[in-house]
Amino acid sequence: MLKGISLEKARRLYIIFHGDLDGIIGAALLARWAESRGSRWELHHSTVRALPRVVRSVANRARSMLGRPGVALVDLAIQSVSDAILYSRYLRGMPAAWFDHHPWPEGAAERLLEAGVEVYHYRDMVSAELVARALGLSDEYSVKLVEVAKADDTCEPGDSVADRWRIVLRSLRDPRKAVEAFIRGELWPEWAEKLYSETAPRYLEEAERSASRLHVYEHDGRRVAVILMEPGVDVCTVQKLLWSRGWDPERVDVEIYVYPRALSLRSVRVDVSCIAKKLGGGGHKRAAGAPRPSQSMGEAQLARLVANLVGECVEGDARQ
Repeated sequence: MLKGISLEKARRLYIIFHGDLDGIIGAALLARWAESRGSRWELHHSTVRALPRVVRSVANRARSMLGRPGVALVDLAIQSVSDAILYSRYLRGMPAAWFDHHPWPEGAAERLLEAGVEVYHYRDMVSAELVARALGLSDEYSVKLVEVAKADDTCEPGDSVADRWRIVLRSLRDPRKAVEAFIRGELWPEWAEKLYSETAPRYLEEAERSASRLHVYEHDGRRVAVILMEPGVDVCTVQKLLWSRGWDPERVDVEIYVYPRALSLRSVRVDVSCIAKKLGGGGHKRAAGAPRPSQSMGEAQLARLVANLVGECVEGDARQ
């Protein structure tokens, strides 16, 4: 159960969540838990970039309400220590908890803890799993929701309802609709099936087109795969298509999924979070992202750039 300044004391819970499946499911678990305790809840979607503004707005709103409000944040990474200092100011003095599994800058968690914010930050679990464990949610439905979040976040091989949700969320204007469905106990509601039927054919066609654009380059002994992505297609969808066609990611050091303004990096051999950081981004050891250096940079140039960064990161690891 929760420790310290507990969300159990909150009579109204303000939930700030990221709009991917992990964040959505984490928010639904929090809301269901609050309902079971007779507390009200309120949903607020945020991107990582908009988080400082959203936290300030939600904290101000919470403080203006009667009773004892609480704030929970799910699947949202802290980008800098200065941001953490801001969040600690906004959240100080109220029950608050932060659930996340993305990389944080050193010292960020300490700033929140000093302000009394409970921090559940572990890289080895998805955010929804952190919520379920912290709140002691072990019922069959909660376990099933966590499994869906894991399947999405890890791009689990095989068919999963997460694959369908991944497509639906790309077309859903307001992710709160998905959270509310999960809160009601609807793992796959009728409206989601309808939206999936309407959007899946075009989405999968674009995914097939993306998967057909895989090219492998080699530079200084480093092999890099480059995949030019359609803007609205998720990396996991394309990865699973490639796997179904016999593609083995062990053949290369890094896979680069190239969007118009961003790069998504994947690897089973090297730490791509190091590469992403050098490009102004971040992420996990096996999956990370960064801004695209230049839209005019061609495939071979991108591959050469990343291959050089692979060398730098591997050498850095060796020195450590």
